[in-house]
Amino acid sequence: MVVDKIYEQLKDFDNRLSKSKFSREYLSKDRNYWFVCRYNNTDISNNALLSLYGNLRRYSDIWLEMSEDVSTRNGAHYKKRQRFMSGLADEVLEEIERRATGNLS
Repeated sequence: MVVDKIYEQLKDFDNRLSKSKFSREYLSKDRNYWFVCRYNNTDISNNALLSLYGNLRRYSDIWLEMSEDVSTRNGAHYKKRQRFMSGLADEVLEEIERRATGNLS
């Protein structure tokens, strides 16, 4: 499932990220939502997937804005984070398109 892959990549990026924080901050759901989905061996809902996409785009935009702030000395570092978040959002968008077209293979 794409959400597992996204979580692992985010976890590598921020080792303090927990499954409950991921559920709240990225999926915009209750802290136990993703745990329950995994326990029941079900994929996240379309609504949660859209939230994940929107939140990744929002974080990408924040990093981009920070990278363009001329008072910041870490512009290249922030730009790298922006590209990372944007890449994850693109992966989620592919999953959204796959679900929308019914291409479930």
